[in-house]
Amino acid sequence: MPANQNQLEYIREYNKAHYDKVTFLLPSGTKTEWKEIADRVGLSITKMVISAVEKFSKKN
Repeated sequence: MPANQNQLEYIREYNKAHYDKVTFLLPSGTKTEWKEIADRVGLSITKMVISAVEKFSKKN
């Protein structure tokens, strides 16, 4: 947890400069299902989605 507002602002700016943000609207229950799958294989949902997209792009 950030110690103060300046630290929180730094984190926001860092993330904005270094990452792209993607938002998904999924059918109800999908996030829970994906989280369970990701947990089983030892990944976060983000890493699992990135891995799936990378595998897909290599095949196409």
